[in-house]
Amino acid sequence: SSLGSVGNPSVTKGLVAASLCLTHSNCKDASQVSEKPPNSASRSLDGSKTVSVVIPCYNEQEVLPLLIDRLTEVIANWPSQVEVVIVDDGSTDATWRLLTEYQNKDARCKIIRLARNFGHQLALWEGLQHCRGEVVAVLDADLQDPPESLQTFFEKWEQGFDVIY
Repeated sequence: SSLGSVGNPSVTKGLVAASLCLTHSNCKDASQVSEKPPNSASRSLDGSKTVSVVIPCYNEQEVLPLLIDRLTEVIANWPSQVEVVIVDDGSTDATWRLLTEYQNKDARCKIIRLARNFGHQLALWEGLQHCRGEVVAVLDADLQDPPESLQTFFEKWEQGFDVIY
């Protein structure tokens, strides 16, 4: 898979923003990033940390149940506290109904509904503004970025990288 370090973001709590980039040919392989991460301080995802997973979505009724099932399975094994922040970017299908059902079943889920479709980047920004985690992961709702890959990114964060993509 493709991983790389690109710098230090100004994200909630300032520690990390992680997202997945598995399809772009210009992304660096993890072995080519650097031998020593820029911030090699000891880090660990444990009960003292909160991980926020931010997911912007738009008209995702077809894939949302699968995303929720897969993400729920993945986060069940994390030692840290977890919150899932999903932003509905003005969907016109059953996305909002499915999100409210998920939120009612799982207290870790926080949902935000935008009044209309503002676009992916604004929906992502809105999610980042409302997350509380010291460690933040960003996923697309369409499963282009599999939730199962997050563990690899968290391992890179524990090694000292601030941004992993």
